[in-house]
Amino acid sequence: MSKKNSITSYLMPITALCILLFFGYKGFVIKSVKFDDIIFLTKTVDGQQDNVVILPSNELLWTKTYGNHVEASLCKITGQFANHYFFGLYRLGSFPFGLRYFKNPKAVYKVDLKIIKKEGDSFPSVGTTNETRIVIYEDRGTIGSNEFRIVSLSESEKKELLRNLKIMVREM
Repeated sequence: MSKKNSITSYLMPITALCILLFFGYKGFVIKSVKFDDIIFLTKTVDGQQDNVVILPSNELLWTKTYGNHVEASLCKITGQFANHYFFGLYRLGSFPFGLRYFKNPKAVYKVDLKIIKKEGDSFPSVGTTNETRIVIYEDRGTIGSNEFRIVSLSESEKKELLRNLKIMVREM
């Protein structure tokens, strides 16, 4: 057996082992979800305005407005950052089926949204937990299959929003 064949016969298994170790190691790194700032998302479809506010307290308030009718849901967010491997490759579930590609996200989360308060019938009942993903980009965000536009807020607008949210949640 030539020296070239001998080297290539070892190179393939070593490369495969390195790849498995890399993906395996990254699979053990778990970082709990934490939002550092208020994220305000909005979308309008067929006259219905949906607004989502993600708070640093790991809470999510989702309001649906159609005309004068408003429904709201307050959820507790638990979960973890998705494992980022390289480029836009993330793992949201078990390997290899949970691998997903996202183009230039700021953050990808695999979360559970547990409804702790609600007003209206368009949201599931209080206590219901839904597993989903939240992906934040520079100018937009997605929650599950819902895509929203990110609205930039000044510090004074954030304070005003928080004050109004506290009042709204108290009244729910």
